[in-house]
Amino acid sequence: MKNIMLLGLLLVSCSVVKTELTNDDISATWIVVSNESINMPSVESFSKDGRGSFYSLFGTEIWSESNSKLFELTDKNKVVTNLYDHPLMDSLDFRYELINDSIVNFICDFPTDSTQNIMPVKYNLNGERMTWIIDEFFKITLSKE
Repeated sequence: MKNIMLLGLLLVSCSVVKTELTNDDISATWIVVSNESINMPSVESFSKDGRGSFYSLFGTEIWSESNSKLFELTDKNKVVTNLYDHPLMDSLDFRYELINDSIVNFICDFPTDSTQNIMPVKYNLNGERMTWIIDEFFKITLSKE
C-alpha cells in the first residue's frame, strides 16, 4: 500500500500542468517579422460583405506590406496598429479577446453601423514569438518588441 501511495505521489508530482494563457501573456507591442500565404483562398472563405475575416478587413496589399508593422495588444484588450495609416482606424474601436490557448478574436465596430465584426485568428505563442494563421491561408509571424 505504501508503494502504491509513493508511486501515485511520484506520478502526480511529475505530471505536466498546462496553464491557460491570459491577456498578460500576449499584452505587448509586437512587430511583424514575416508574412506568407500558406494556402490558396477560395471565394467560399469569405462572407459577401467581408465581415468575420481579419484578412479582408485590411486586404491583400496591406497584409503583403505588413513586415515591420506594429501591433500593440494592451492589457485593456485594445489593439493599436500602424498597419494601415488611415483616419478610419481611430474610429474602429479595435480590440481583442482571448478565447483559448489557440484562438484570439479580433473585434471592431464599424462607425457606419452598429455591427460588430468578430474575426477569429488561430495563434501560437512561443516565448517572444507569436504566429497568427489568418483565415486558414495567411501566416503572420510577430516578435515581441
